[in-house]
Amino acid sequence: MPMKKKQFTTYLTPELHERVRDAVYWSPGETLSDFTARAIENEIARQEKKRGKKFEPRKGSGTLASGRPIR
Repeated sequence: MPMKKKQFTTYLTPELHERVRDAVYWSPGETLSDFTARAIENEIARQEKKRGKKFEPRKGSGTLASGRPIR
């Protein structure tokens, strides 16, 4: 039985958006969803290795800030 998935919406620059679409197009059998999930998994693993431990689960409701970052 396939694993249940949740939708994840994000914004990319037009250039990165096209690069991702090109990479998936030229990778037989690849899907945009699987490509993106693997890229995110790889980046999380890289950051966890760099910090020396896994990210802890969020506490409480775990809501994330949306919109532009505060500078």
